[in-house]
Amino acid sequence: MNNIAPKHEDTSKSVETGRAPSDRAPSDRAPSQKTKIPTSMSNEKYQNKYRINSARATWHDYSDGAFFVTVCTKNHNHYFGEIHTVETGRAPSLQMTVIGQFLQENLQNVNNHYPYAEMPSFMIMPNHWHAIVFIDNDKTPYVRRNNTITNEKTKIIDSYKGWLSVVVGGIKSAVTKFAHENRMNFAWQTRFHDHIIRKHNEMNRIVDYIENNPDTWDTDCFNKNNTHRRDGARVETGRAPSLQMK
Repeated sequence: MNNIAPKHEDTSKSVETGRAPSDRAPSDRAPSQKTKIPTSMSNEKYQNKYRINSARATWHDYSDGAFFVTVCTKNHNHYFGEIHTVETGRAPSLQMTVIGQFLQENLQNVNNHYPYAEMPSFMIMPNHWHAIVFIDNDKTPYVRRNNTITNEKTKIIDSYKGWLSVVVGGIKSAVTKFAHENRMNFAWQTRFHDHIIRKHNEMNRIVDYIENNPDTWDTDCFNKNNTHRRDGARVETGRAPSLQMK
């Protein structure tokens, strides 16, 4: 896919320190490490099939505020779990660690902590997660303005990206804090990657990619055991290989 948005640094150094980003409104604080970890999740809920349908139906309500996001762990370590297939006799799925479960709860409840953000589709993999994120500028705490940008359309997009960074940074910070306070080894890749979704067919293609990610893990560019990776740079950029062919 062309026109991939550039990489973004998190809005603060909170990812490494475990502190909440400084530009979040008080009501947007990340959940604490005391959040109850679910002991079990239904396959339907984990696969997010009902959320997938929501993504297909509502994305057009967020013109220029719909993003495909990829966030990776440091060195692509498998902190979130492992994909199991043969052992379970079921469709490939992630057997999550405690950190993976905590991340899942944060993604599922993102709108409770960031009222201007919705995440109708996401998938957690062993060393990264993908999500579709909608940002509603009408619900943000304030308007983020960059006076160095003169084009009004670009200003709006920049505002969307700014609040997206707050959401992703807050989730990363919450997971980091949870891991460190529970004496678990964990670290994120510093940057995350986003792409603005502009068309129906593009949204559908991305939704399919997210939904089928566990099925394609053996050939995934983030899978270190994949001996068929033709472009090592894809692993570093965090971009979904199947979406680069369009």
